[in-house]
Amino acid sequence: MNLPGAERMLQQGLGLLRQGRLAEAQEMSRVLLKEHPNDQFIWNLASEVAIANDDWSTAAHFVDKLLAVTDANPGLLIRKAQILLALRHRAEACETANKAGNCPLIDPAQHRAIAKILRQCNDPVAALPWLERAKKRFPGNPAVLHDLALTQFFLHQIEEAEMNLDELLKIMPGHGGAVYLRSVLRTQTEQDNHISDIEHIVDSGSATEETMAICLFALAKEYEDLNEFDKSFVSLQEGATLKRRRLTYRSVDELSSMRDIATGFTRAVYQSPSEGCNKDGAIFIVGMPRTGTTLLERILSSHSQVTSIGEFPDFPIEMTEQARAKLLEMAPQNANILEASLRMNFADVGRRYMVSAKQLAKGSRYFVDKLPHNFLYCGFIRKALPNARIIHLVRNPMDTCYAIYKTHFNQVYSFSCNLEELADYYIAYRKLMDHWHQVMPGQILDLAYEDIVNNPEVEARRALDWCGLGWESAVLDFHVSKDASATASAAQVRRPIYSSSVDKWKNVERHLVTVKERLQKAGLVGT
Repeated sequence: MNLPGAERMLQQGLGLLRQGRLAEAQEMSRVLLKEHPNDQFIWNLASEVAIANDDWSTAAHFVDKLLAVTDANPGLLIRKAQILLALRHRAEACETANKAGNCPLIDPAQHRAIAKILRQCNDPVAALPWLERAKKRFPGNPAVLHDLALTQFFLHQIEEAEMNLDELLKIMPGHGGAVYLRSVLRTQTEQDNHISDIEHIVDSGSATEETMAICLFALAKEYEDLNEFDKSFVSLQEGATLKRRRLTYRSVDELSSMRDIATGFTRAVYQSPSEGCNKDGAIFIVGMPRTGTTLLERILSSHSQVTSIGEFPDFPIEMTEQARAKLLEMAPQNANILEASLRMNFADVGRRYMVSAKQLAKGSRYFVDKLPHNFLYCGFIRKALPNARIIHLVRNPMDTCYAIYKTHFNQVYSFSCNLEELADYYIAYRKLMDHWHQVMPGQILDLAYEDIVNNPEVEARRALDWCGLGWESAVLDFHVSKDASATASAAQVRRPIYSSSVDKWKNVERHLVTVKERLQKAGLVGT
């Protein structure tokens, strides 16, 4: 670009983008493209503006134009892979990420970006070598060490993960993510724990509020491992309070949304004629988090005909996109997004979902999607995918609420940080699940975590029979599987079935009075 005026406008556009002034940056990009339609620098700006606006198709268009006229560029290829991932073209995203890796990589961020793309495509095995290379090439890089340890955690390489976290914490003693991850790698003991290190960070007064919160969750976990339940809960409540303070979550909005779903999705809606996608193979495991969904996932995916695609986000994404498109058509009618979702093209939602899911299913006819909050969409799933199987995991309500409260979730489950909000959410969830059973009786199988623990073969047979699968004894040896598990339960599912988590809430019963009272009033627990 040799024109001073255009150069100045380009720099202004980039500055607006950095400041988050997206509308102005987009207008600047539009003007520049009109005046200089063949300028590579302006294509670059246009792609960055489109990414910032989540306009992935436009971003892909301009990145492809750049790639057509430039030499192999790892940064540009990584950007394309990220765009493809956002478009849910996962196979192409992985291929492009690996293509970027064949170029000379100049910094640890590029190694991490390639690994993250592969990890987000449910393939931490493929991600691991990129992080190992980054560690060798850029020793002592905290971000690389953290990503490497996290990937090793998913792959159950516990000793290796702990060594990398120890190295990271020598460099950055107050790295909250490393502190928490190290605490959940294994069960801590009296002889081998990190309590004094964590207390030093908490008591130092130098940690940010975010770091304080996550360190307090770690401290609570380690105290619980040592059966110091009161100390654990005090730390937990302090950490949860700090975390809740940082959230903009409005409980009333989420509860209202669940009520609206139950009101709008009636039995008449379910029975109304509409075409769905009749492909089979999808198995949805739904429920609240920390209820045994990962345990059941591992049991099912140990069957020779089944693979897991993890906590797959695509059904709600596809549904939302279709509903928004329908809403634009219905705009003169003053419709809302729920009404639009009831009139959307269910078959298209199902087809698009299956195309995305099959990219991760490794050729298996059956696959498990264990995104817990798909419980919100059970009716929509059945309309879009009539042959899908839905299994609902239930667990003692008090154990469920306690297990959720003591887990530090990353940017999900905002209801988990306040006991009153948690109890109210749980009640609303149970009401919605009751609604789904009433609207479409016999279409959802309920399995109880406690029953799986006490009678694993009986419950595994029930689950397999529900899915149309024959019995294989290997499903009871799920804990020896080397498949990755990218959930908060990654460590637990490497163990044979155990019952120590049943009635665990009773160790902190006096701290959960508010939860128990609310659940009793709703008729969900006894006196």
